[in-house]
Amino acid sequence: MDNHNYFFVVSGEPFGKKRPRARVIAGHASIHNDPANENYELKVINAFRQAYPNLTNELGFGEDDYLQATITAYYSIPKSMSKKKRLLALDGTIRPTKKPDVDNIAKSILDALNSVLYKDDSQVVRLVVGKHYADVPRVEVSISKI
Repeated sequence: MDNHNYFFVVSGEPFGKKRPRARVIAGHASIHNDPANENYELKVINAFRQAYPNLTNELGFGEDDYLQATITAYYSIPKSMSKKKRLLALDGTIRPTKKPDVDNIAKSILDALNSVLYKDDSQVVRLVVGKHYADVPRVEVSISKI
């Protein structure tokens, strides 16, 4: 078991976990998860496994460890943004306020790592999530033991 900081990058636009939806068919209600949630969770797991290929048969943290997660979401700069605003976006003066929300981004990342890096995301007792603009959209994830 390793006790260091785990850092990896999930490429592409940030994704926020979508809520399950109830459907009623022929008078019977059922709950359906959005398939996009499962697809993104697999993308997160694959990004983690690519960064830590030797950590496949054991968790990175013990089930009694307290964890801190830092998740930084980088959104594409809109093509409609002026050159002046683009520079402000790249230096962090202008930040994205569009969907997905930070809480849904964190949920998609932390849920994906259940039973992969830690037993359960309830072990995360400190969470920092930020949204920025960048030329290359991605989500950077850092998880460490407190």
